[in-house]
Amino acid sequence: MSRLHCLIPLILLCSLTLSAQVSGEKYDFPTDDDINLLLVQTDRAFTNYELAVNLELTTLGKNSGAEKDSEVLIAVRDLIPRLQKNPQGFNGPAGFLLITSLDDASRNMAVCMSQGMTQVGTGLTIGMKPSDLEKPMSLAQNCIGVATLLYTISENAVNLYQKYLLANYDLQQRQQDTIGKCLKILQTQCTPKQKTNTQ
Repeated sequence: MSRLHCLIPLILLCSLTLSAQVSGEKYDFPTDDDINLLLVQTDRAFTNYELAVNLELTTLGKNSGAEKDSEVLIAVRDLIPRLQKNPQGFNGPAGFLLITSLDDASRNMAVCMSQGMTQVGTGLTIGMKPSDLEKPMSLAQNCIGVATLLYTISENAVNLYQKYLLANYDLQQRQQDTIGKCLKILQTQCTPKQKTNTQ
């Protein structure tokens, strides 16, 4: 049998085996239901985040960092509809982007809370009326509430993404094992035998 006639069936067999591994075996990837629930939670949390950023802007002014905080919101408002159309897109770079956006937003809200409390502390020090400190106090309470919510959802997202990473690793390991077996067969079955010289 020529080398080419040996290679073609083996390559087809290996391709079919790899395809069967993907479709036939169950890997513990995040399901559409898991991802859609996360997206609903994330969308609601970012609605609260938007309200808090607007409150930050009106309470602390343009120098508060509210405009910078809005950049995360813009990115998420673009990402969520894409994932809603294709939830399995979470099992890849988009999932990582969602997690970093949640973390960034949670950190922004913690900073916002700190700024509000700083303004309250400064106001008390200089003898401002309690009624004049209601806005920064309300801002701090809003921001810490949103920060906690975003952090909790971020933990859920991380758990889902870990599930994807572990399932993907398992799948790749099995595929590598199959490829290794195919290569071994190719070496043993398709390598032409050397002719021995007879004298």
